[in-house]
Amino acid sequence: MQIGYILIGIGIGIIANALFEFLGYGMSKVVEKILISPLRKFWKTFLRDGGIIVIPPYPKNRSDFSVKNGTGYNDCIASGEIRKFLALMGRDVEVKETINDTDRSNNLILIGGPMSNPAFKEAKKEIDSPIIFKDHDIYVGGKEYPCDEDNYGYGLLYLCKNLWSENQMIILIAGRHGADTKKLAEMLTNKNYIRLINKRIKERKSVSTIFILKYKKLGDTPPEEIVENEKNLQFVRNQ
Repeated sequence: MQIGYILIGIGIGIIANALFEFLGYGMSKVVEKILISPLRKFWKTFLRDGGIIVIPPYPKNRSDFSVKNGTGYNDCIASGEIRKFLALMGRDVEVKETINDTDRSNNLILIGGPMSNPAFKEAKKEIDSPIIFKDHDIYVGGKEYPCDEDNYGYGLLYLCKNLWSENQMIILIAGRHGADTKKLAEMLTNKNYIRLINKRIKERKSVSTIFILKYKKLGDTPPEEIVENEKNLQFVRNQ
């Protein structure tokens, strides 16, 4: 009889343990889903339809394009960061150095500014853009974001909808230096930073949204401090 009670107790313990593990697993999945939902919202077009990451060409591969020696190292790390993140979210994307007419109908992530990435330069020509890259400084709408080697870094995030085809998203990512571009890619795969950016994105069709993102060179940057400037522009193609 006593053995029977012992066996019953063991059985109840096993069932209770299994139930708690199941509930714990379920709760962890719920928490995980809540945490990654801002990221899914920002990257939803790429997660749904796929896309192409366009990186700066290796200098020897583009003799017709002036690229500084070593340009593209941090840009390639930035592209790897984003590609790895999208793969973990269930979507593998292709990486290319150049794009053709067929590629232009895809969603695109252009890494690196016009001095290093011809695709960025080409996209910029297609729109009435207020962006100017001069030396190591960025100008948006006439406002300068000067080089600050010791304290802050700046990056440019440009979201373009329907540039070369309908229902298309193009994300242009560039820093004043390659290290800034790399840091910007890290921020765009971080739920805390993306949550704030999502709040500021205007979900209107045919609108271009430009962000200047700022980060501290030393220490962590609070999410509420990253957006230095934001502009929402009606999309106007150059003729």
